[in-house]
Amino acid sequence: MKLILGTLIAALLFAIPVKAAPTAAQLSATCLDFDAYQKELNANKPTSASITGGVCLGYVSGWADGILGMQMTIKGKVVQVQFADDVSAGQIIHVFIKYVKDHPEIENKPAYAVLAMSMIDAKIMGLSPVAAEAQEQ
Repeated sequence: MKLILGTLIAALLFAIPVKAAPTAAQLSATCLDFDAYQKELNANKPTSASITGGVCLGYVSGWADGILGMQMTIKGKVVQVQFADDVSAGQIIHVFIKYVKDHPEIENKPAYAVLAMSMIDAKIMGLSPVAAEAQEQ
């Protein structure tokens, strides 16, 4: 299982160019305004937290949408990325912030890779086998 998770992380690390990707520390700092963003949105009283919280939500939602269903071959078997059925973008953000806080050694790593590591660690994201008839050609 560790080999499969390691392979998933390695695949995600090399799947997206690193040139313009924010670091885990940069995204985590941006995401600290997410809760304020939600409150302001509900109260219809936007402030600067609305902008940074919205940037965080947009990045995380785009990342999750981008890798959901991503297929790869590991040891000759086709698998795809899956999230827990009831996970929300807010949960992903809170888990990510906590993971970065608990692992300062990864602050300089690309945010998209640390998002994957935090979701795997929290068992929110994993791999599931793809039926032979559903595999992409």
